[in-house]
Formats: sequence, structure tokens, C-alpha cells
Amino acid sequence: MGIAPCSSSNIDPRSAMTIHPASADPGRPCARAGIWLAIPALLVWFAGAQAGPLVPDWGLAAGTNLFGDFPEDLRECSAFALADAEPTMAARYGQALFFHDGRRLHGELVEIAEDTIVWQRPDAREPLRFPRAEVRCIDLALAEKPRAPATADSAPPTPVPATLKVAGVDWLFGQVTSPDGRDFILQLEDGTRVPLLRTQIEWIYFGPEPAPAAGFSRSPLDVAGWHSPAANGEVRGGILRVTGVHELGHEFAMPKRFEVAFELPAESEEGAWLWLQSDEPGTNFFTGSLEVRVSQGRILCQIDDVGPTFEIPPLPPGTIAGQGPVGYRVFYDGIERRIHVWRSGREIADWKLPLVNPENPQAPEKQIRRVCFSHVGLPLPPWGLEFNRLRVQPWNGVLPRPNGTDATHDLLTHGAAAPVAGTLESVTEKTLVFSGKAQPRAAGAFVEFPNNPFPLANAEARLLLGREGEFNVRRLEIRHGQMRGETAFAAVFQAPARSITSILFPSEKLPAQPSEDVLVFKNGDELAGHALSATLSGPVRWKLASGQEVEFVAEHITGLRLAARAEGGNPGMATAELRTGERLRGKLVSFDENHLRLQSDTLGPITLDRVQLARIYPNTNGQIDILDGARFPESWMPHASADTPAARNVMAATCPRWTYVDGTYLLRSFEDQSINTADAGIELRHTISPIFGRFEFRCELATPLGVSGLVLWLFQQKRDPEPALLADIAVTGTNLHINNADKPGDADAAGLDGIDPAKSRHLVRLFVDVTAATLDLFLDGKSAGHCDWKKARRKIGIPWTVSIQPVHDGSLPTILSHLWIGPWSGELPRPAPGAAVGTSLSNRDWLPGAPRAWHDGKWEIEGELGPMEFPDAKIVGFDFGTAPVEEQSAGRIRLRDGTTLNVDAWQYDGRELTAHHPFLGDLHVPAQAVAELIFSPASLSSPVVAPPPKQRPKDPATPSTPAKAKD
Repeated sequence: MGIAPCSSSNIDPRSAMTIHPASADPGRPCARAGIWLAIPALLVWFAGAQAGPLVPDWGLAAGTNLFGDFPEDLRECSAFALADAEPTMAARYGQALFFHDGRRLHGELVEIAEDTIVWQRPDAREPLRFPRAEVRCIDLALAEKPRAPATADSAPPTPVPATLKVAGVDWLFGQVTSPDGRDFILQLEDGTRVPLLRTQIEWIYFGPEPAPAAGFSRSPLDVAGWHSPAANGEVRGGILRVTGVHELGHEFAMPKRFEVAFELPAESEEGAWLWLQSDEPGTNFFTGSLEVRVSQGRILCQIDDVGPTFEIPPLPPGTIAGQGPVGYRVFYDGIERRIHVWRSGREIADWKLPLVNPENPQAPEKQIRRVCFSHVGLPLPPWGLEFNRLRVQPWNGVLPRPNGTDATHDLLTHGAAAPVAGTLESVTEKTLVFSGKAQPRAAGAFVEFPNNPFPLANAEARLLLGREGEFNVRRLEIRHGQMRGETAFAAVFQAPARSITSILFPSEKLPAQPSEDVLVFKNGDELAGHALSATLSGPVRWKLASGQEVEFVAEHITGLRLAARAEGGNPGMATAELRTGERLRGKLVSFDENHLRLQSDTLGPITLDRVQLARIYPNTNGQIDILDGARFPESWMPHASADTPAARNVMAATCPRWTYVDGTYLLRSFEDQSINTADAGIELRHTISPIFGRFEFRCELATPLGVSGLVLWLFQQKRDPEPALLADIAVTGTNLHINNADKPGDADAAGLDGIDPAKSRHLVRLFVDVTAATLDLFLDGKSAGHCDWKKARRKIGIPWTVSIQPVHDGSLPTILSHLWIGPWSGELPRPAPGAAVGTSLSNRDWLPGAPRAWHDGKWEIEGELGPMEFPDAKIVGFDFGTAPVEEQSAGRIRLRDGTTLNVDAWQYDGRELTAHHPFLGDLHVPAQAVAELIFSPASLSSPVVAPPPKQRPKDPATPSTPAKAKD
């Protein structure tokens, strides 16, 4: 199941780590590449972790086109900026529904019935109906700004609110009163009054923030507040198994004393790792942490990254991974600055915590804000993280007694004072009456009851009330703004639906739908189903998986991604790139000084004026093809190798990290929690043919961090299991690192001078010369770094792979677009006007000069030394050096064979696409040949390389008869 609420957006430091053991995936660089690559992720994680949980959604207005033209500064797209600027629009799209496959859809919840969720969008002609089994969670509070947590200097509210821990891991937070210590009333902020009996309450903790009351008590919904939504979890035989993540964490407003208790199956003890994260400014994953871990049969505790490491004396042989489950209880005492570790009913460690500032003993202590479980030595074992039980809660400061009996009286603890046994007799706004004595109702008061209420059986959902509580429910209904259901503490619980911030349902492993089309909205929303009909200027008729047919207005739609129903054309087709960025593919028919003629399997004969051409890639042998991010987009995702349309569609269903259309990839905000980025698919990469002796990789990157956090890999996949890593690049803050795998640290990095830090969008270009064994990085047209490696490491005939891994902080979109890999002339970009004119040859050379004609399988090229002839097999591509043309078109069509055309009109009826192109005229395309239909597309223009200085003048004595090229 997915085990986190829709309300988490903090990033674990390892969620973007790019260090992978060679055995984890033979297609990835090895761990020796350098641990410094984790730095960008750590910086991002710290920035998010300090703020506490936030909604994992940007709350963007539906009209914000993240796939087209959007502000240079993505912060202008923030949820709250848009809510302030467009309050009506934000309200109408102020909630989000998340499906099990990772897709989301904004709108408003209308109703939840027994097995149906009714959802309303202003751009839909009627409410949408989804089976409850399709929905993972619903976020009902996207437009709410997060509440700043209380600090030591904050004035406590009057009266002091309280956290009530009820059955299982259910809890409520609000104003509590009791006239007699038997019947309690808890009032939520909206005035909802919840009646409770003493026997339904396990403990009460008074304080300005909710106390930790989380864990696992045999229901998978219990751990809803833990990260990550990307996790997969299930309960079998009473054991919770969490896979798909490298850590499971939770933010809390921890009291000064608290307990973390967990029970593990015996085989899961080795490698268990608990770490507690403080909120000290400047802390990251390591510094400021307190860690308890089991490694190689030893139990260790480390305080801070540079602090002392305490090791428990060796346990008897066979103790670790022995017989039966193992229970741990970790008691944190921030008052006495101690930590106690108990294992299987006996204390095994009692450590003194060091002072924050030894020179100033009065300095305030660190406050723990996060509890995390992981595994020593990544990756996780195949079974993931396992728990029999898990509990995090306040602690009264008294250690358990071995073989002690359960308490039979209430216990009252105030701050550092010892607990007092007795009976709680009443609770008023100012006092607690305990065994006849009035006590002040103050922050830190902790009342424990000798109760263990039973959790709700067969829970169907978990309701999150923000800071006001979490609890499981069954028979859930929401109608007319009112919620009704059965809970462990109320046979019939009713409350205004506005009290709910999120609703979670158990995860369902639904079968992949290989024939589904996808409707993609401008703000990143997606809706799977089947496209019935659509026009560029008119509505879109859509059929949901449930069978419901709905009509959408096109105002907020960016495009339709149609399921592959046929192969993507002849692999031996030539590609013509136009100055507008459009691409046409077909069999080469003729080329002369005026025209290029192609024969398309889909469009028929095509004639192009030479002045329209930017590049030609003949690809006569079917082995030299450019790589475009819009063609077979699933092939850019890890492990997405697919040879058939059905396989490609299945890969799309199993790679839910990205929303993609029209060559633009949008990283989903809630899929980056606690995940190793490459293992989870949070990277884009592609293999490159070894025939490219010089090649360029380029893309446009847009993140809220700007260029900071960019990570690039370049490696070759050899026949042995470990790839040959040649170089890796990382940007951290304002620093650029280029790591040469042969000589780590030996690289020429020009830095980020001249790169505007306020910009969110940046052009990234990577130039690789296989022959010279060099790499050059350009950012926004400026040289940013260079490195070279030993030619011995560069293996001729072995494919290359380029991987880009943007670090994502979850607060705003992360977007990659205009991805392109193709031959490079060998000349780096220059500020001079114009572009390089020349020919890329299969022997990895670059020949200045443009083609003049093609006939009989040979190309006649006008070079600096006169005309020359080359057979088809010797040609990779031609660059005509023409300036790009910025063209804003009304629409765009992308065909299955890779053809991309800007059109001024298109219409689709489910069987055929008709469109009009400015110079190709009317087009008629069968539905199975159409890949995507785009509304209001972004420009397709690409950067150019300035022409190189002439190295020698043309020899006037060169004969005009074409010379035959030598092999």
C-alpha cells in the first residue's frame, strides 16, 4: 500500500543520492564515483525538512501551462501566490485526487459513497465518477498555508490544548475538558465537539503542538503519517513490510522526553538503523543526528556526524538474528541529556548526550523534530523494512522495570518531576484535579491511563485532520459537506467535511492498462481513459475507465497522449529538421540544390524547400538516428527498454515518476520522498550509438532551485557488469563540480559566473568528443566546465549513456524539456553570429561544407577543398547553419514515427486525424499513427553552434570534379 498522507513533501537526503553499488544495476555508475554527489540532495533535504510537512502539490491554477510558456522564475507559480492572485480559480481547483498509478487530478470533492468518489472540475461538463478502488488519496486542503510550528519563545495558547491518544494509533488534538474524569469532550478549531470515554483514551499530553502519537498496530493505514507516498507496503501475518524506499520517516513536535519503541522480525535486526534529526539551523542528514544502528552483530550509537560513537559491549554470540522477534525501546531524555536503549526487555545502553556548546552549558538543547528508520548499507534487503510493531510517544522519564507489571492507576507527570500515581478527576480550562489536588493545566503535563483500547478492525480509510488528528474509519460517507463514518471511539462519527485535510485509502495493485490514452492538463494533472474525439478549438470528449463519457473544454488542456497501437515506423527513415524545429521522417527520395523529397509511410510524398532545412540525418542503414525526448518518451526512463507498443505502454504505467507530453517531463511532486533517485526512476537517461564520434546532449532544466542541484552522468556500458564511468557533474549552490573518473578532482570548472541565480529555467548543453576524449559543459550559452579522460577508458564500439538527475525539493515543479542527442561538429558555441555548416561522418570526423545533391546512393558535398562524394554509409548528418525561426503555433501533432508538425488546426475522431499545415496543406492521418495532440505548444527552436574559424583557405587549384572519399 502507499503509506504516507498527501501532506508530506520533505526530502530524505538519500532521495537524490547518485551513489549506487555496482551490483545494484549494471547500467549505472559505480559507487566509486564520489560521495560528494550527495551534497545537492542534502542541501535540498535540509531546506525542506526544517519547515515540517507541507502539501505535496503546488496548488497551481489550472491555466498555468507547465508544458509551455511559464515565468522564468518558477516561484511566481507558487500555490499561495496564485491563490492570492486568482482566489476564485484556486478555490475551484483547490483539492486534488491522487490515483494509485501516481497521477493526480485537481478539482473539488462532491461526494464519497460506498464504492464511488464523485469529483467536480469546472472544465468538465458533468461531475466525474471514479471507483474508490482507483483512488490512493484525496487532499482537501491544498490552498491552506502551513502553520508555523511553535517555538520556545512562542506564547502558549490559553487554555493549553492537548493531544489525546485513543485506540491503535488514532489521536486527536484540541481543547479538552472533563467534569468528572470519566466523560471527556474534545473541541476542534471549527467547533466540532468529540465526546470520549475515559476507557477510550490511552494518554493525554498538554502542549501548544500535537505530541507524537504514531506507529503501527497491525493495520497498514496506521502508518499513514510516515513518509513516503512512493513506498509500497503490505501487512502479512501481522508484519508490515515496506518496499520501494530507503527510509521511513516522520516529523513531530517532540517533547523533551519521548520514547521510540519498535519490534522487528529476527531476520530484520541486522542492519536496522534508527536516527533522530534535530532542528538545529544548519543541520543536514548527518550533522545534528542521533543514530542507533545494528551492524555486523554490534549495536552502536553516534551523536552528530563528528560526535562520539558509543558501542554496546558485544552481545552473546547468536543474539543478533537469533530466534523470535526482537523488541527495542529507545528513551530520549532531553532534560537529563541521556539516551537509554533497551533490547528484548533489558537495558543494553545508557549514554550521556554531549552539550550543544561545551563552552556555554546554558545554551539551549537541540529539539528533535524527525524520527527515521532505515538500513545500514544500502540498498535495502529484498524484503525492505519490516516491523511487527512501532510506537512513538511522550515518555514520563521513568525506565521500565524488568518483568514489571502494568500500571493500575493513572499517572501524572509535570516536566522533570517524577510521575505521581492517582486518579484524574476533572479537567477544566485552567486546572487538572488529580486525586483531589488541583494542578495547573500547563504545557508538558502528561496523564497516562491504564487503558489499551482496541483499534478499529477492517478500516477502509484514514482521515487526517491536519494538526487536529488522524484516525481510521469505515463505512465512510461524505455528502453535502458532512462526513459520516464509524471509528474506534464512535459508532457514528459526524463532522463537517471541511475539517478533513486528507483521506487515504488502502493501496490497490491494479493491473496495468496498456491501451489507455492520457489526457494531460497544463498544470500537470492527468486523466487516463480513451479519447473519443477532440478539436484544437473545441471540446474534448473522453471516456473514463469506468465507462463514463465526459466532455472537457480545452482551455486547461495541454495535450492528449494516445496509447501506442502500432509500431513507430520504418527504422531506416531519414529525419529532416526544419528551422522551426519541426521534424519530418520518411524514406529519402531525392535531394538537390532546391528541394528535399521524402516518402512518408503516413503522410505520403513530402517536398521541402532547401531554405527551410536546418539539418538532415539520412539514416539509410537504420543505425544512425537522433534521439528526441518526445519520440518514445518511455525509453528515456530507467529500465524502460521496450520493443513493442504494448511493452512501451506497460512501462509507462510502471514509471509513474514523470508526467510527460510534447517532449516535456514534469517530475511529480510527491514521488521523491525517501527514494534513491535513480532506483526510483527520478532521472532521465538514454543510450547513444557508438557510431557518434562527437555528440551533443542538450535539454532545458526548470526547477525552483535553478541550476543548483543538477547532476549529470556520462558512462559506457561494457560487457562486464560494471559500467565505465567517465565523468560526472554536479552543481551545489553556486559551485560546479566536474569529476573525472580517471583523475578525481582533475577538471576545469569555469564555475557559475554569469548564471542568473534568480532564474528557474536554464539551458544545459553537454558536448562529448569521443576521439579526443573530452567533455564540455555549457550553461545558458556560457562555458561552465571541461574535462578529459584517458583514451584507454574510452572503448570504441561500446554504447554511451547520458543521465540527468535534477534534485527536486517538492515545493514547486521540476521540468525537463527539449531533450535532444545527436551528432556534434566538434566546434563549441561561440558568441559570433551564424552557425557551423558541415557534415558529420561515420568515421567520427566533421567535414565543413553543405551537401549539394544526392543520387545513386551517394552524397555530393561542397567542401573547403571542392566537391567530394560520399556513400550513404559514410554520412551521419548535415547541418546547414541556418538560423532558427521562433514560431508560436496554434497546435502541434506528433506522429508515431517521430514526425513533429506545427499546425493551425487539427481534429480527431478516434479513427482519423485531420490537420492543416502552413505549407504541407491538409493532412489525413490514421489514428494508430498518432502519438500526441498538443494545444498551445511551446516553441521548438533549438540553439545553434557558431561557425569555426577557417583553419586553412580553400585551395584554388582544387578541381571541380568531385573527389571520392577514402575509407
